[in-house]
Formats: sequence, structure tokens, C-alpha cells
Amino acid sequence: MTQLEPKTREEAEAWFLAHGLPYSVDDVRGQVRRRLAASRLLIVAVVGLLIAVPAGVAVGWGGGQERRPERGVGRRLRHDDGAAPASLELLFPLATRAMPMLLLFVTFLFINTEVWMIASALDGGVLWGAVLMFAGATCASLPTV
Repeated sequence: MTQLEPKTREEAEAWFLAHGLPYSVDDVRGQVRRRLAASRLLIVAVVGLLIAVPAGVAVGWGGGQERRPERGVGRRLRHDDGAAPASLELLFPLATRAMPMLLLFVTFLFINTEVWMIASALDGGVLWGAVLMFAGATCASLPTV
């Protein structure tokens, strides 16, 4: 059974919306861009910080004397000073485990002309957001040692 091709722009936009591709519709894309404006994102970040910082302080200080942050910082720094040189020997095995994913990523995404064309049309913030997302996904997929 073949699907009929949309004859009008409205039919095409309805098809995109029905198939979960709302960003392909100009009106929806405009709404998304307005909602993701820097001023709105700044407001969301400030409100998030105004909520998160007091909540974090309350949780940190509410745990009693043994959980006070300033007592653990010194111990943690002393432990990290000793653990950092010892972790260097794990760098090569960790890097070799990450290599297959990096090769797949480079082979299928960066040698692809269409991806470069899309990336050149992206806004700088969106592009860096995508880069950070891929970096986070790569880091999340690395095995913990």
C-alpha cells in the first residue's frame, strides 16, 4: 500500500505533526525558537539556581555534624592528590576502550556531507549544545574503573 504524497503545504505540515516531526513545521519551529530565546533560558537558569542552591545548602547542613561539607573537603583533596598519579596508568586502557566509539562517530557523522551542511546552518548555541550532548553520551558510555 502506497501513501499519497501531500499536495499542499498544509497537508505536508499535518503529516509532519502526525508523525512526530513538529520542528519541520515553520510555525512550530518559530514557537520553539521564541521559547528557547536567550532571555527565557536565562530566566529559567536563574530560577533554577534560586531553587537549587538553597535546597542544596539545606540538604548539606541538615545532615548533622558528620556530614558537614567543610569537614569532607580536606579529606577529599588529600585522597585526590594521592589517587591522581595512580589513575594515570589507567588512562591508556580507558582510551583504548573509547576508541571504537570514537571511530564510529567520526566515520559515520563527520565524513558525511549532509551533516556538515546541517551543522553549517545551525545556530552557534545549538551546535555547541549538540557537541556537549555527544561528549556527555561518550563519557556516559565509558566503563567505570
